[in-house]
Amino acid sequence: AGCDEPYIEIGRAARERPPIPGPQDIFRETPPDLNPRIAGLPDNTAVSLDSGGFSGTEIPWDYDREHGMFVKYGGCNNTVARYWRGYGNDLSYYDPRTETFHVRRAGDVSGADRPGTGCTRSIVYDSHRKLFWFYGGASGAPGTPQAAGWPARRGTWAYSFAEDKFSFMEPDGESGRGPGEHNCYLVYDPHHRIIVAPEEGRTWVFDTRTAVWTLRDTPGSPSAMISNYTRLVYVRSLKGTLRVAVVPTGRTSAERPAEARSASEAAGNDTVFWKQIRKGGEWSEWTHRTLLYDHAAGDWRDLKPEGQPNFRNNKYGLAYDIVNDVVLLIGGNINWNGPVVEDIWAYVVRENAWVKLAPEGDAVPYGENLQAVYDPRHNATLIRSDRGNRIAAYRYKRGELPQGFLDTQP
Repeated sequence: AGCDEPYIEIGRAARERPPIPGPQDIFRETPPDLNPRIAGLPDNTAVSLDSGGFSGTEIPWDYDREHGMFVKYGGCNNTVARYWRGYGNDLSYYDPRTETFHVRRAGDVSGADRPGTGCTRSIVYDSHRKLFWFYGGASGAPGTPQAAGWPARRGTWAYSFAEDKFSFMEPDGESGRGPGEHNCYLVYDPHHRIIVAPEEGRTWVFDTRTAVWTLRDTPGSPSAMISNYTRLVYVRSLKGTLRVAVVPTGRTSAERPAEARSASEAAGNDTVFWKQIRKGGEWSEWTHRTLLYDHAAGDWRDLKPEGQPNFRNNKYGLAYDIVNDVVLLIGGNINWNGPVVEDIWAYVVRENAWVKLAPEGDAVPYGENLQAVYDPRHNATLIRSDRGNRIAAYRYKRGELPQGFLDTQP
């Protein structure tokens, strides 16, 4: 059931007008126009936005095309309410038009029928059914009751934003339970109406029409992305899901190679990185491959683009700009919470090439667990970093949305 209390609203607009009463009134009162600070951005320019008290880390957000909001659920280090500390399960959203952050569902560990507390949960907007799919989640204190089936309910959920209603997807057989911990990177493929989760040599496929997971052998999938806190993106012009995979080049050494550089030295400078997996063990060289999931062939294929972005192996942002048909690779770390890579690269689909960008305007909020999701209404990518809780909007180039995109599929 929805909450009867008014929304909690924090940020620029909250200081300028009184809170909007009622769970449903928010959509009638929210201004339908665009944010001029974002809409007026020149090409290749970033602008800092009011973060509005956004709370909860190591958790993604995704864009609700119907309502024009960025929605997130829970996270660790959650301080969205004064009474709450630790892992959360609040349902919150950010309105880029007013630069305000709203809490629709406060944290609740009473046993309500909704996903438990935690971070590293994927949240995916289904533009056909106009709902969100939640998957996974690493739970933590405050814990949820052992009653009401909580331990079994860390799987797949559906959430209707319009109805404010959660539904748990009961698994259909053993394979229907889906993959293991898959963090923050799942994305919706509207052409095939699926969600894919790659692992080494195999890929889980979730059919959103039947709400069933199946497992496919995919030799072209080089590795899982567990614990990376990164995103996949759906590329409309290629009709497939794209990933920037971290893969070994095949070069190894029993000793530290002379050309091996520290993570701090390599960050933002090198396209390859030498890494020793275990102390005293072998050294191996790593790089990126740009892969696309071919649903008809049932495997991942290497796009073999011209150029190569600088190396990073977790917590980078990935967003698809549908107006310009480019994929943006933003920030990230080398190694777990290691040195930050402060750059933006564009994968230009029509040229099959990676190009390094030099953004102008305000500073891009590079940092830990960077999230980047494209806002088609504003033709800009919203970037959020856990480091300093900063949000910015970045425009690659001006342009017009494909006619009817917000209303038609895919």
